[in-house]
Amino acid sequence: MNRDRIYLGIVTAMIIMVIIYASYGLLNGGKEELHYSVSVVIDNSGSDQWNAFKEGLNQGANESGIYLNIVSASTFSGLAEEYMILERELENGADGVITALCDTSDPGGRLEKIAGKNQIVLIASDLDLENGYALVQPDSHKIGRAIAEMVLKEKNVDGKTVGVVSGNQRTLAGRQRLAGFQTRMQEECADFTACFLAKTEAELEKEMKTPPDILVALDSSAMELALDYLQKKEASKIRLYGEGRSERAVYCLDRGMIQGMVVQDEYAMGYESARLIRKCLEHSTGSMTQVETGFISVTKEEMHEKEAEKILFPTVH
Repeated sequence: MNRDRIYLGIVTAMIIMVIIYASYGLLNGGKEELHYSVSVVIDNSGSDQWNAFKEGLNQGANESGIYLNIVSASTFSGLAEEYMILERELENGADGVITALCDTSDPGGRLEKIAGKNQIVLIASDLDLENGYALVQPDSHKIGRAIAEMVLKEKNVDGKTVGVVSGNQRTLAGRQRLAGFQTRMQEECADFTACFLAKTEAELEKEMKTPPDILVALDSSAMELALDYLQKKEASKIRLYGEGRSERAVYCLDRGMIQGMVVQDEYAMGYESARLIRKCLEHSTGSMTQVETGFISVTKEEMHEKEAEKILFPTVH
């Protein structure tokens, strides 16, 4: 009799456990994590200068339940083309977008008409107006100052001519870099004035007829333009400093063709962008978050130090 009771008790307990397990499965089986579809719209998206950014973006998306679509795009002809792509992606079903604007003036406040503030994360492209969009970027004024710091380490810099390839001045970030560079140079050299300020290939060709001692490139595109010119003309005596992030720029730094370079933490920028767009999409109201990412100043001698390698070669770490 006791054995029967024990046996019955064990069977009853097992049945209860099965019922509880089955009930839990029924309640939670249909609860899949909500995923969002996000389009990434960046200028010249196939360029290797975006490689580290994409690595971070994919890592952040995997952790945040984001389906990414990196839109294939060449160099934007202007803001109208970029806005057209953003509008198309949202109309085609994207829940949100991550984008680097080629022009931050936003005439007529058109961006807000295309996408709600909870649907967009801007990278390195803070709007000229205080519009409260979610933003991931480094401090551009500090980048300009950091480039100047490297130039100021040149011997007898007071007696040397400095030419500047300014990059994209249609963005607030671009103008802040230029201001940061000029301010820091003038703090040490009160009479400092760049011998030229070139924005395009044609302007650079013209100005380089009288080559400067030092050439400064204020963004990654400007660095590529400067390298194109210097390698084509075999102008090895010109000292080159600036911001760069392509594989070519890193190679040129290693080979001594670039004397000093500021490199943004592009991996962190991509990672934080994916995490931030998830947060924006889940919270349709409230002020949007701004995340400041880092950068390093590096020379050939420093590029294999641990902290530099983490940013220069993020996929290895």
